[in-house]
Amino acid sequence: MLPDLLRFEITGFSREHHGIEWRDGWLWHRQAATPLDRPIETKVAPEPRQWESFWKSVEAADVWHWRKEYSSEVCDGTQWSLKLQRGEQRVRCEGSNAYPGSDDPDCARSVQFGRWLRALRALTGHPIR
Repeated sequence: MLPDLLRFEITGFSREHHGIEWRDGWLWHRQAATPLDRPIETKVAPEPRQWESFWKSVEAADVWHWRKEYSSEVCDGTQWSLKLQRGEQRVRCEGSNAYPGSDDPDCARSVQFGRWLRALRALTGHPIR
């Protein structure tokens, strides 16, 4: 039920920074008001039912099939990266102002990416924007 690897970062110019990492049997969440601020780090021990719900959300968002890279011509905005592995399933991807399941020229987040963020929120108890 636990991940072999989980690392997620989302940040942007003058915006909140979040990092999630599975490490030493804990799920660590880092948050800072901007990428230049010192982050506050907390650790979480999700219950088995939370992990079960998380993996269902991963499937619903089709995370295992996300491309390696998503990018847009927009210079300022949101950058994110994900490394996730559970058994033989793995994905490593990143994006800059672009998201899986969206070709929106205005850089709007997709339904898939929104599901992913909600899954992390449910797992950590922290809103991730």
